[in-house]
This record gives sequence, C-alpha cells and structure tokens, in this order.
Amino acid sequence: MQFLLQSSSAPTTDDSQQSMISYLDFEQWILGVTDPADSLTVRTLKDLVTGDLKVGFFAPSRGLNDNQFIESNTAVEVNRNLGEQAAIASVIGLYESKWKGFDLFAEAFKVGRSSVSQAPTDRLNVVKLGQSRKALDSRVYYPTQNAVASSAIIRTSAKTELLLSHSEPVFSTMKLMFEADQPGNKLLKQLSDKLIEESCVADEAGAPLDMEKCMAAIQKPESAYIKENPELAKARNQGEKIMFRLLKQIREMNSTELILPKAADTSESPVNLAKQVELMRSLINDQLPFIIDSLQMLASLPADKIEAGITSVVEQIDPIAKQNKQLEVLPLASYTQMFITSYAKGLQVELQNKEKLSGEAVAGAMMSGTKIKDDHEKNMEIIEKLGFYTGLIDEDTVGN
Repeated sequence: MQFLLQSSSAPTTDDSQQSMISYLDFEQWILGVTDPADSLTVRTLKDLVTGDLKVGFFAPSRGLNDNQFIESNTAVEVNRNLGEQAAIASVIGLYESKWKGFDLFAEAFKVGRSSVSQAPTDRLNVVKLGQSRKALDSRVYYPTQNAVASSAIIRTSAKTELLLSHSEPVFSTMKLMFEADQPGNKLLKQLSDKLIEESCVADEAGAPLDMEKCMAAIQKPESAYIKENPELAKARNQGEKIMFRLLKQIREMNSTELILPKAADTSESPVNLAKQVELMRSLINDQLPFIIDSLQMLASLPADKIEAGITSVVEQIDPIAKQNKQLEVLPLASYTQMFITSYAKGLQVELQNKEKLSGEAVAGAMMSGTKIKDDHEKNMEIIEKLGFYTGLIDEDTVGN
C-alpha cells in the first residue's frame, strides 16, 4: 500500500537517487487514467478501507494501455490494523502524493462534517451513529466535491440508514401481511397434502403406483389451486391488499433511488420493486411457518427424542440457510430476514426436558438477521475515520 503511494522507499537529500513518481502518478502520467473511479490504486484503497478486497489478476497484456484486470470472488482478509492504515493512506497518503495543486485522486476519499441544516443539499449525507436527524446538535457526514470513493461508501450507508430508520412502520405492515396470509397458507397446505396423498399411493416397495400423477401433484403451482378454489382465492386476496400497501411504502422510501434506480422499477424489469416485494412475501410465508412448526414439533417430543429432533431440524435448515446467504445481497431480501428474526424473538417454547427454546435461535441458524445493522455500523465507523483524517489536512471540511 505504501509502495503504491510513495515516490521513493528511501528518501534522500539527492534528487537523483529518488524516482519522484509513485504508482499513482504512473497511472495518471503514463497509463492516462483521468477518472479516480478507473484507478486501480483508488479502488484497491477503497476495498481495503471497507474490508471488501477480492483477489484479482491481470490478463495477458499487449501494451501499457491494454491491462485488463480480472477480479475473482475470493475475499482477502483485511485485519483491523490494515484497515486503519488504509483509512490513513486514503486521505493523508493520497494528499501527500498529489502531483499538482488540484488532484482528483487526492480528493477521492475526503469526507466533510456539519450540522444537518448546514450540509450540502446536492449530495447524500449520513447521520452520526447514536444521533437523530431531528436534533439540532446532530452531525452528518457527506462526501466532499469530487470524492468518488467516499461518495460510494456514504451512499451504501445512506441506504442502510434509510432501511433502519423505517423498520418500525414497514415491519408492522409485514406482520399484518403475514397474519393475513395465514388462513390461506393453512388452506393451501390442506389442499396440497390431500392431493399428494391421493395421487402418490405407493406399491409394496414404497414407490408411487403412478409416478407421473404423483409428480404432477407435488409440482402443482399455487395459482392452479387458487383458480380452482374460491375460498382460497378470497383468503389470498386479504394478503394481496396488504402487500400492495407494503409496495407503496417501499416505493415512497425509494424516492432517492437508494434501494433501486427508478429506471429499473418498470413493469418489464425482472428486479422491479413489485417483484421484490413478492419475494419478501414469499420468504416470510415460507420461513416463519417453518420456524413456528419446528418449535412446536420440538416442544411435543419426549426428552429422549429432542436431540434427534434438533438434528432433523438442522438438516432441513441447511439448504434454507444457503439460499438466504445468496439472497442477502439484495437489500430488501436482507430487510425481510431482519423482520423474520425480529418476529421470531417473540416465539418461545418449553421443551420436555424443561429447557426453553426461542424462535430467534432457529432464525439465527437460517439467516443473518443483523446484516443491515452490522454493515451500517461498520461503514459509519469507516466514514467517521475518513472525516477525522480529512479534518487534519483540510479544516474547512469540518463545519458547524
């Protein structure tokens, strides 16, 4: 990291013994990089600061300006000390290595600080941890002009701040949606179980007599049941109404496009907010009943069967946990996992061996219900560091 920023590893009094050029300068002078967002040095520093560094390598090169960099999905462990040094280097190091009076690269990580009312209105800002935007003495952090790296970090924190600050009303709507869906879920399960039982009659060896009919019953979609059963359609309609209320809340939250760009929220888009809210509903209806059923099943077991029951639940959890891990990169999916974990905290049973088991313990094995909160706290710590170091070299960025 120091090699990338320093012009000489051993400063001397003789200019002829120094290179007078760092790799950052080399990128600008020789490779012709003009945008800090395209700089491998700046990107590497950003990934070090945020702890998101990945293994990468250069493809075979045909010349100085033909150096394709390929990033893998393999993470590089960044310990706390290295992250701290990267934060210092990203502000102090870049400032010291700038090669002209105004250098876009030296501005990349700067963070300003001010009161809420004095913050620039043309860019995002995030409130200091533990403070409220409504208080007069609260402080917010914002990227300074041309700070492409800190702007990206602050945008990520603004998104998590948005989700956390709206969790109470949104989770209330999610709870109403789940409860409205329960009669329909129970009726659908009854209809599905009955059809599978009738279609999958087994022979003496345990194989279905009519495999094709059995598989058709197992794979029958919910839409087909709804079309055939007016009672189920009516029950599902109650949850639909609340789902549209939830969609309206999410769209209002997305006014600053932190959750999803408006260009992607079209009827043709495969990731529009309507489809994401449907995914939220599906996750809630699949996973909360699983937690409830698991608790009830374990509570009904005699003491000597509890260990085997827990083993069975863990085996069922494994594929669910893998799916949740893949989905948590979607902000609204991670938000749903946060809701499920919160709801599960209120679930608890007493086992036959007199021990108590909470729904939170089961949910914790299925998903990371604190990812949004953890990510926000981590990024806010980084932003505060960048703001502190920026103030050391540029006092004007620390406002009132």
